[in-house]
Amino acid sequence: YSKVADGTLSGCAKQLKGEELTGSLGIGETSLVLQSEQWNENSFVDVYTDTWKASPKDVQVDSATKKITLSFSAQTKVVNVRVLVRNM
Repeated sequence: YSKVADGTLSGCAKQLKGEELTGSLGIGETSLVLQSEQWNENSFVDVYTDTWKASPKDVQVDSATKKITLSFSAQTKVVNVRVLVRNM
């Protein structure tokens, strides 16, 4: 989990190939659910945020629905999240 040095999310994910998913975690929210079209049991899930030390406590993927659930501590500001799903 990491933040891009310039404070943006776009540069990091563009360097890697895969399905890019984005969302925002609102103030006080603790989970974010994103839908993947490309996820399979051999996939890697990379998570990036635009807020220092805002990283998921847990990442769960439902194989049947391909939904990725990211669990965070409650946030004090809006956190933008980018997930990259990479397949081998």
